[in-house]
Amino acid sequence: MRGVSHKVHYILAGIVDDAERFEAIDAPPLDERVQIRRWTTDLAKKYVGQRPDRPETPAQKVAAIHRLADDDEVAAQVATDVLRRPAVAARVVTDDTARHMVNKAQTTQHKTGRGRTSPAADLASPRRSCWR
Repeated sequence: MRGVSHKVHYILAGIVDDAERFEAIDAPPLDERVQIRRWTTDLAKKYVGQRPDRPETPAQKVAAIHRLADDDEVAAQVATDVLRRPAVAARVVTDDTARHMVNKAQTTQHKTGRGRTSPAADLASPRRSCWR
């Protein structure tokens, strides 16, 4: 079929049966992003069971984030950034395991005295009122 890139042909070459492969090439799937029937590399990869380059479903996006944040330093920065979003933080604290892990880390930080960066941070931190 004209208009199908070499890369799409290369990906669809994973279909061993020639007749099935050419039938698939002649009947492109609907690209839901633009509502046009066409082949893209991501649609070709999905067709042959490979992971698309651009994640679409929530599960694919979560898997992509996990792959990118496999380093603890990166994961901690991403978690910090995302938890600054009030709606996200509210959903996270409804997960018992996530809440437990944050509380456990907070307790460990408090016991070891780490986490405070300066005396000014001590002054800025919320304190319990002694008048309760």
